[in-house]
Amino acid sequence: MVTGDGALGAEEFSPYCRMIAAVGMWDLPGTWWDQLAVGGLLVVPLRWRGLSRSSAFRREKDRMTSESVKMCGFLAVIGQDGERNDYIDDDRPVWLYWDEDQPIESS
Repeated sequence: MVTGDGALGAEEFSPYCRMIAAVGMWDLPGTWWDQLAVGGLLVVPLRWRGLSRSSAFRREKDRMTSESVKMCGFLAVIGQDGERNDYIDDDRPVWLYWDEDQPIESS
């Protein structure tokens, strides 16, 4: 087991034939691409438009191909750029999550 920033991976043990993320990601870190062996499988819950989808990717030499996509629920990773959130009213009981490319202004 390695502890630390998961977006950095663990280069010292790469290349990996299998990688599984257990936290919702907004995008795939470039380090994961670098550390996944050609032919390797990456399973990651990707968040877009506020929903998580568990996606399985197979790495080919110059691209990733998706082998499966299923709706799922995972906590979002902390600190990854690309996703915004804020309270939707002054009482603050409800959060709104949105992707950075959506033109939403919080109150």
